[in-house]
Amino acid sequence: MNVMNSLSLQKIESADKVYELLSQEVSRLQELYAKFESADKVYELLSQEVSRLQELYAKCAKI
Repeated sequence: MNVMNSLSLQKIESADKVYELLSQEVSRLQELYAKFESADKVYELLSQEVSRLQELYAKCAKI
């Protein structure tokens, strides 16, 4: 019986470790997603700004 309890305890400790590692990985992935999401927004805003500057340049070239 002692061996069974020891094995069960090892499984629980292993499960706790797996859970801890998975939790850390989920947190890391959430941080990466937030960075990509904000990078997409930055790219969108920069694209809009480039378009605006191109329009201004075209207007100035006509003057």
